[in-house]
Amino acid sequence: MLLTLRLFGLLTGLGASIGLWRVYRAFAPADALKGVISGLFVLIGALAGGRAVYVLMHRAYFAAHPELGARFWLGGFNAFGALAGGILCALLAGLVLRWSVQGLLDRMSRMLLPLSDAIINPVVTLSIPMN
Repeated sequence: MLLTLRLFGLLTGLGASIGLWRVYRAFAPADALKGVISGLFVLIGALAGGRAVYVLMHRAYFAAHPELGARFWLGGFNAFGALAGGILCALLAGLVLRWSVQGLLDRMSRMLLPLSDAIINPVVTLSIPMN
């Protein structure tokens, strides 16, 4: 049996966890849970936006293989699409929760640094034999 670890996924998950922790600490204790849920919503928006722009930029390939378009776990994201998707979801969260959009964007920006490893991180796969 062979265990395969993809460094990109591990570091992205670690960066998302640290980013959400930083968002949690940016809110008052009464609003911390709403802030973390908003952060999760922003992360989902960034994931969807990054994958959507990647698929759009590689239309010819995904036209031939449409079933692969939604399989984000296989890799393939666009940083600008992720940023746009995250900002759009942060704006929506600010409107739904009736919070200051500027303040919410400021708090959500605390996730950018820990998640930047996903942009600069090379795709490395570690294969560990399991006996």
